[in-house]
Amino acid sequence: MVVFVEILRAIASVLLIFSAAFYLRHLEKTKNKENFQPLNSQCP
Repeated sequence: MVVFVEILRAIASVLLIFSAAFYLRHLEKTKNKENFQPLNSQCP
């Protein structure tokens, strides 16, 4: 039972790392667009 829990914990850690990497790639792609405006520029 302990081995099963450790395997699940390792899989969860790997998925967390992969999802963080894909999220950072998504941020890089959206940051480089010309029509991107920060939230502060919408305030008068």
